[in-house]
Amino acid sequence: MRWLRRQRDEGKAVKHTAAIFACTEREAREALALNYGSISNIDCQIGRVMAAPERLSLADNTVVIFTSDHGDYLGDHQLMLKGPIHYRGLVRVPFIWRAPACAASTVSRARACSA
Repeated sequence: MRWLRRQRDEGKAVKHTAAIFACTEREAREALALNYGSISNIDCQIGRVMAAPERLSLADNTVVIFTSDHGDYLGDHQLMLKGPIHYRGLVRVPFIWRAPACAASTVSRARACSA
């Protein structure tokens, strides 16, 4: 963390790759604004996916699973992108499972993993 922040403060942070870097408050705010737009689009598209089986009379025969491989720091702890420091924002990712046998409003706080 010290090294990342020193790189940022000295103007040496590498920001043109997918590698983790220490960000400024302005960079974090801009990234959050862009990310919220992306999330709105994803929400819209997932809504379309979730509605399609019902519209096609396939809801009783369709399982829908949505997840992600990782989160993003998005300014948490003055960090941007992703990296080997496993803060909550990086490791907690969305997971939606819709199956005919599951109650529509079931929510679980259980942890899941693919072993």
